[in-house]
Amino acid sequence: MATVQIDGLGPDYESVSGTLAITRRLSDKVLAAFNHAYATGELEVAAKLRTVLKITESKRLKGDKRGGYDATAHADLWVGFVEARNTYKVLCEKKAAKAADLESAQEKMKSAYRAWSEI
Repeated sequence: MATVQIDGLGPDYESVSGTLAITRRLSDKVLAAFNHAYATGELEVAAKLRTVLKITESKRLKGDKRGGYDATAHADLWVGFVEARNTYKVLCEKKAAKAADLESAQEKMKSAYRAWSEI
């Protein structure tokens, strides 16, 4: 739990303090924002969030419970899934798309999603 002190709110709130329950690591929150930005095409924002993610991961303690978990690698898997999804979507919209191409793209998308979701 983190304690938050809020000063400068006025005479009625001179020394407001409270306790926040922090249930997720900062890197988890940044990763969620990165995933959303990348999936919605906000690539500039996603690039900046990936940089922030690298910084938060570099400051993680060596004895962390997560062991070998790497949020930046997880972000890269998300990029792979989104790119595969976009390729599949483009093929679905083509009138002359071959069934074999659609099936291949769909399998790549499924595989990318499995890789991302199994971490």
